[in-house]
Amino acid sequence: AHVATPKRNDPNRRALSAEGGARLLKAINNTEIDAYAQLEAKEERMAHIGKDCGRTKIRGIHHISCIMAVRIGLATGLRRGEVFALTWKDVDLSRGTIHVGHSVTNRDKRKVPKTKAGIRTVSIDPETVRHLEAWKTRQAHELSKLYVQQSDETPVCCSDIGSRYRVDNFTHW
Repeated sequence: AHVATPKRNDPNRRALSAEGGARLLKAINNTEIDAYAQLEAKEERMAHIGKDCGRTKIRGIHHISCIMAVRIGLATGLRRGEVFALTWKDVDLSRGTIHVGHSVTNRDKRKVPKTKAGIRTVSIDPETVRHLEAWKTRQAHELSKLYVQQSDETPVCCSDIGSRYRVDNFTHW
């Protein structure tokens, strides 16, 4: 006779307290302001020396992408691999939703969830929507300097060249 193996007990997971979440959100907001200011200063220097277009990378895009990844994770509870698999077609800013249908592994492989429960649509709050709208606009502007056109397939959290940012690099960040 076949015996069903028992399910492994979930590890003792601890969620952030409301106070911890508020502190993290404040830190995200401050870090995002600094990252945009640093990117702006770098881009002004590049424009001043005549290198505002036609480059191979825009240093600083990945930093803002990582901040957005933390923001999305805090707002939705998505797993790290799910956040980095998101493309702009997965984000409906007018409805305030994110569709989760893929994940990426540490080896940068895109995969579908193991169960149907892993495919879902989650709501995002108006503040997160505002930050993502601003990021989408800024990302398109910066990528245009690389002659890369933002599309529905562009990763929300991208590298300095506009490709998907690797999950293991996020861990190091």
